[in-house]
Amino acid sequence: MLKNKVIISIVVATYNSENTIRCLIQSILRQEYDYYELIIVDGCSTDSTIDIIKEYEDAFSGSLKYISESDSGIYDAWNKGVSISSGSYILFLGADDYFVDNALSKMHNVLIENINNNVIIAAEIQFKEKNDKVYDLKISDKLIEYKIRRYIMPVRQMATFYPKKIYDEIGFYDINYKIVGDYDFVYRAIFNGYVIKAVAIIIGVMSTGGMSNNNALFDVKMKEFIYFYRKHKKHVSNFRYIRYCVRMYVSFAIKKKMPILVSVYRNFF
Repeated sequence: MLKNKVIISIVVATYNSENTIRCLIQSILRQEYDYYELIIVDGCSTDSTIDIIKEYEDAFSGSLKYISESDSGIYDAWNKGVSISSGSYILFLGADDYFVDNALSKMHNVLIENINNNVIIAAEIQFKEKNDKVYDLKISDKLIEYKIRRYIMPVRQMATFYPKKIYDEIGFYDINYKIVGDYDFVYRAIFNGYVIKAVAIIIGVMSTGGMSNNNALFDVKMKEFIYFYRKHKKHVSNFRYIRYCVRMYVSFAIKKKMPILVSVYRNFF
């Protein structure tokens, strides 16, 4: 029995997620930690997503909230979820993510310890590739500091616990973004004095994919990084940020051309 309790609001944005949402829901119901609410914000799915959600209403005994209406993107959906949440911490999961067993109970102590502090808690996840190979994505305070100095996204969204009060202090997600709104939010928090604390606990499994990993949207992503720079110019080191963007672009260009380079290599050697 936990002496203190901290309610975690789990926010999930869905759209035509019938193939994955059941696995996510079941992973939540298997948690031994009872102090949570599940908030599903659906973007008017045309498949059976809502029907599947409704199947589990009784199992949640009142701790499930869901809405289905049009939105302007994932960050609009997240903002809706946060606005109806009642937890002390907010945790965002993708519709194809899922928890490992006992994930939330393992996080309880560190959440209680930092509940009144300006601290974002970052845990670890496992990453599942399309071939079903799974590997751990580790995190540490040193790695977070390294990434922040270079303006790299320092956390994995599905393993990041945001104190609810942060939204009262710095605002919600900027819906002008379509891809890197979470990146913007994390750095806004940092610019406003929040720190990120690493916790070496694996809480779930994230599948490959997502808009931020979609090469077809790379140009949109780069434009949004330029928007981020202009928006936060007074906080950002010109040299380091430009270096980060250039490295990202070069990495993308190499990845895009790799099949051609491999073909050339094979033809010559």
